[in-house]
Parts: sequence; C-alpha cells; structure tokens
Amino acid sequence: GASSPSSKPGRGRRRAMTPSPAPSPVVRPPALRDGDRVAVVSPSGPTRDQSLVEAGLRRLVLRGLRPETGRHALEATGFLAGDDASRLADLQAALDDPDVRAVFCLRGGYGVMRILDAIDWTGFRRAPKIIVGSSDATALLLAARRATGVVSIHAPMVATKDPAAFDPEAEDLLRRLLFEARPDVFQPYRAGA
Repeated sequence: GASSPSSKPGRGRRRAMTPSPAPSPVVRPPALRDGDRVAVVSPSGPTRDQSLVEAGLRRLVLRGLRPETGRHALEATGFLAGDDASRLADLQAALDDPDVRAVFCLRGGYGVMRILDAIDWTGFRRAPKIIVGSSDATALLLAARRATGVVSIHAPMVATKDPAAFDPEAEDLLRRLLFEARPDVFQPYRAGA
C-alpha cells in the first residue's frame, strides 16, 4: 500500500527541538612562548608511519616548543590508537597538567567521540591551554569550547602528510595563532587570489 506522508522520515508532525544551552563566554588560552612544554596525544586513530611522527615532532621543536608524547600515543588497537581508557588517560593527563601549555593531536581517524563524555574539564578550566587538531579531533575542539568556553585551533595534525600544511603562509598563520596573544589573522577574502 501507499504510505502516508507522515510515515516517512522527516515528514509529518514536527518534533519540538530542545534548545541548546547558551555557549560559555569565549576564553582565549594564553599564547605559547619559546620553551613551552606541549603534549602530543592520540585521542583517535593510530599513526602507523613513525617517520611522520618524527617529522611532526621536529616541526614542534623547530617552533621552539618541548613536545612530550603521551604514554599511549603510539599504540594501535585495530583502527584506534589504543583502547578507550588509554587514549582518555593520555588526553586527561595533558588537559589536567598546568605545566602543559598546549595539546596537539597526533592524527585523526575515528575514536575521539568514544571518550568525549568521560573527559573531566575541571583542570582545563583552571589552566586553559590551546588544543590543536582537525579531522576527528574537531569534536574535541568543539567539546572544549562548549564545556569551558576555551577556543582551540583547527589545524593540521602533528603526523600529517598533507602538503598544504607545509605551505609557508599556513605555517606563518599557525605560528601567529600559537604565539601571539591577539593575532591579527583575519584577512578579507579576495576573489581570484
């Protein structure tokens, strides 16, 4: 038989939407300084190419930072960088440590959604820090903003092989976002540029 319009998904009676809670006020974490200690964690998928990890860590050192790789960051359990508890432990330790000035995600993939609800944001609220990542880590950046108001940087992962990440203009932009207290990074769009 013919189905009525109301029996199809997305048709018929509208459901009342639950309003989202008001976002927290925007908090800009302190800018980084030469010699700052930063954590490198893998809240998502594994990095199977050690040369990408080494190259990414060298880039952080060349920026004047002291990267420390999470205890479980290089693990691989199927399509994940270790089990959920291990990935959460590394991330939580980085968020809670007041001496860690930024958290860089090693790579994306899948998996951060499995640990988001277990993150305790208390220490991060007390000592906000920059979180850098993209891909699957985008959910982490948004969760940090929603839970604490802290804005993060959507940028290439530490173990990236994307050639656009090494573009001099992109590198300069990331440097300004990381190291300047009030970076003037917004430029008007220029058609054809």
